[in-house]
Amino acid sequence: MFTRQQYMNQECTHHEYYIQFATSGIRAFVESNYSIDQIRECYSKDQNLNNLGNGWVNRFDAVTRSLSGQIAGVNKKLNGQSVYSLCDGTCAIKAYMLKYAKIK
Repeated sequence: MFTRQQYMNQECTHHEYYIQFATSGIRAFVESNYSIDQIRECYSKDQNLNNLGNGWVNRFDAVTRSLSGQIAGVNKKLNGQSVYSLCDGTCAIKAYMLKYAKIK
């Protein structure tokens, strides 16, 4: 397990930190909305996956809000605070996309 402080101290990568937030809800969202081929195609053009089609930011934000309890639970376990942010959710979704598509 990596804490936010360890991430900020560069003791782990962005992917290593945020993959910890890939809850069952996040995994289900990715697997039901994005194909492995689609993720790989987007990644080949933009490694930050900022090209996932129209409205992806709004979809990610809505999923993050709906899974706020799960994300806050991970934060409590890792960092001692039961909080969530849209950033945590978006980064977790993207980290899981890379894992799901076997990119990282």
